[in-house]
Amino acid sequence: MKKVMTILTLILFLSLNVSALGEQKEGGASNEIITKCLGEGLCFKYLKGKVIIGLTGNYIQPKNKDSEKGKGLIDDFLITDNALKQKLIEIGTTNIEKMFVNKKYNFPALDNIYLLTISDNSDPYDVAINLESGSNLNSIDFAEPKIAYESATIPNDPLFNQ
Repeated sequence: MKKVMTILTLILFLSLNVSALGEQKEGGASNEIITKCLGEGLCFKYLKGKVIIGLTGNYIQPKNKDSEKGKGLIDDFLITDNALKQKLIEIGTTNIEKMFVNKKYNFPALDNIYLLTISDNSDPYDVAINLESGSNLNSIDFAEPKIAYESATIPNDPLFNQ
């Protein structure tokens, strides 16, 4: 019985540490996980305050050296499509980050995919739906909340928690 309790305690401890990974702070922003169920058995988890968008063209240009690295505040970028810029401001976008910044490989299809940090008051799922279908913007190819992935098993690496 004591052995079973020890194993259960270990599993509980490890599972709490695995789930706590989604609540760590990154750049001052909370990575809280939201669970959304759209129907019976159709549930998914995504990060609060994060939306991924794909653009149909190169509408976001860096303005300064910081944004040339593909990351910065919304004001660090020149957004050439005024309707897109207004929509990003409307949804409370604070930061923009290019998802794929690798000059070694040339994949033009990945050049216009961005991670947006939005207001914590907005639900990323609702924002993505609004951007993709409710806004009638031709510059947005797709929008989706940033999905949170969790480990399905407990890693067997003894240094996992370090």
